[in-house]
Amino acid sequence: MALFVATLFFVINSQIYAQGPVCTTEGLIPCGRNCDDGATPWFENNPCDLCSMILMGQLVIEFLLKISAVAAVLAIAFGGILYIFAAGSSGTIDKAKSIIKYVLLGFLIVFIAWALVDTILAMFGYIDPVGGDWYTINC
Repeated sequence: MALFVATLFFVINSQIYAQGPVCTTEGLIPCGRNCDDGATPWFENNPCDLCSMILMGQLVIEFLLKISAVAAVLAIAFGGILYIFAAGSSGTIDKAKSIIKYVLLGFLIVFIAWALVDTILAMFGYIDPVGGDWYTINC
C-alpha cells in the first residue's frame, strides 16, 4: 500500500512540474508574481516596493468591506430567524431586535464616515495629482 501511495504521489508531482509554473493571479498581494493579470491596472510581475505595499493595504480594506457586507447580511438574517422562532419569549425577541439594530447602526456609521470624508475633500477641492479618486492608489 505504501508503495502504491508513493508511486501515485510521484506521478502527480511529476505531471505538475511538467506543466511549468502555475500562473496565479488572484490574491491580495499585487506584486512579485510569475505572470500578469490583464484585468488589473497594475503589473503583478513587478518586484514589490513601497507603492505595492500601499496598494496591498487598499486591497485588504476593500476585501474587508466586502466581507463585512456579507457578515452584515448574515447577521440580519440570523436576527430575523431568531425573531421568527422566538415564540413569544421577550428575552429572545429583544436579543433579535438588538442584533438587527446594531448591524444597521454599524453600516450607517460606515456610510456616514465615507460620505463625510468625501464631502470634506470635495469642499476643499481635492484633486488627485495622478488622476482617479481619493480612495484609489495610483502609483
